[in-house]
Amino acid sequence: MRRILCAGLIVLVCDVVATAQQPEPGRKQAVAIRLPDGAIVVDGRLDEPVWRSAPFISDFVQKEPDEGAAPSDRIQVFFAYDDTALYVGARMSSERALIQSPLGRRDDVGQSEYIIVALDTYLDHRTAYGFGVTASGVRLDRYYPADAEDFDATVEPVWAARTRVEEHAWTAELWIPLSQLRFNARNEQVWGLNVQRFVPSNNETDYWVAVPRTEKAWASRFGELHGLTEIRPARRFELLPYVAASSTLTGNRDPRNPFDDGKNLAGRTGADLKIGFGSNLTLDVTTNPDFGQVEADPAEVNLSAYETFFTEKRPFFIEGAGLLNSRFAETYFYSRRIGAAPLASATGDFVDYPHTSTILGAAKLTGRLPSKTSIGVLSAVTGRSTRRRSTSRQVLGRVCPPRRRLALSSDVCSRSSAAMHQRRR
Repeated sequence: MRRILCAGLIVLVCDVVATAQQPEPGRKQAVAIRLPDGAIVVDGRLDEPVWRSAPFISDFVQKEPDEGAAPSDRIQVFFAYDDTALYVGARMSSERALIQSPLGRRDDVGQSEYIIVALDTYLDHRTAYGFGVTASGVRLDRYYPADAEDFDATVEPVWAARTRVEEHAWTAELWIPLSQLRFNARNEQVWGLNVQRFVPSNNETDYWVAVPRTEKAWASRFGELHGLTEIRPARRFELLPYVAASSTLTGNRDPRNPFDDGKNLAGRTGADLKIGFGSNLTLDVTTNPDFGQVEADPAEVNLSAYETFFTEKRPFFIEGAGLLNSRFAETYFYSRRIGAAPLASATGDFVDYPHTSTILGAAKLTGRLPSKTSIGVLSAVTGRSTRRRSTSRQVLGRVCPPRRRLALSSDVCSRSSAAMHQRRR
C-alpha cells in the first residue's frame, strides 16, 4: 500500500472590536516605568531601588470564597520595562496561613500558592497571554484564545521567574522578553492587564479585576497597563534542528523473520523553523518532525463505524489550535488525521506494517492582520507508506527464503513444497 496525503486548511476570523488603543473610562489602570538595560537582576528578592520607587497595584478583590470582599492578605505588584523585556515584581503577604510551596513540573500548580499576570497585548478584549509562578518557583504559562478563563497550557515561551519565601510573605520577579509577545507597532502601547493570586491554605482566589461567577468573560474585563513607550516588536527567528537514533534489540529472534535483524537500527533528522513576519504573523515550518516524546494515547477498542477523536498532543499542531479548531473549522478539520496510521491491513507469517505515516513537511501561518482579522493557514504533506508481509515454508528440512511485498507471487520454494506434498500422498 502506498499513500501520499496533502492536507490544507485556511481559516479567517474577523473580530468586531475597537481598533484604537485608547484608555477606556471605568477601567483600572496600572503604570510601568522605563529602566536602563540591566537595571534588574531577576533573583526574586525585589532589592533593586526601582521596586521601592515604582508605582504598584494593590486594590485586589476576592472571587473565592467571599466574592467581592477584600483579600485576606496584602498584594503588591510592580511593572517595569526596557527595550527588550517586561519586568514584573510582586510581594504577597501571608500573615494568617502557612505559605504552601511544594515543587512540581512546569505548569503543574498542585497545592502550591501562585500568582499569574495576564496580558492582552493587542488590546482586542479577546485574547491574552498568561505568565505565572508558584511560591516554589515553578513557571506557569498560558494562552487564552477566547474571552473566557479557559486556557491553553501547552504553549512554552522562553522567559524566566524567580521567587523567595520569607517568614510571612513571598516575593516573585518575572522577566518576560518582548520577543515572546505579539503586539502592534505603536509609539505608545496600552495593554490589557489582570493579575490573579491563589492561596490554597484557605482556598482563596484574588483578582485585580474579578469576573463575576455568573458571567463568562476574561480579556474583555481587563484593566489597562500604561507607560509602555518606544518599544518595538522583535524580529522572530528560531531554528531547532534535531538528530535521533533508535534501536530495538530482540533477544530470541525468529531467523525466518526478514524484518527483524536483532538490532533494528533506525535514524532520522529534521528541523523546526519559526519566522515572524512583521509584528503579527508567524510562519512555522517543520521537516520530518519528531514526536517521539509526545504522550501516548490511551488504549481503546472502537467497535462502531465512527472515528475515535483523540486530543492533539503534538507541539506543531497545538500552537494556534484555538484558531484552526474554531467553531467553523472543527467540523471539517481534525489534525490527528495528518500522520495517522495507514488505513489498511496485511496478513502473513511476518508483517512489517507502518504504525504512522511519515510527515515529510508541514507549514503553518497564523496571526492577526492590521484590520483585526485573524488568519490561520495550515498545509502538510506525508510520504508513501508501504506494508510488507512474508510467508515461509519448510521443504526437506531447509527453510525457503521468505517472500516480501504483496506483489510477489508463488516462488520456486512454495511450488517445491506443493510437489513434495503430492508425493507424500
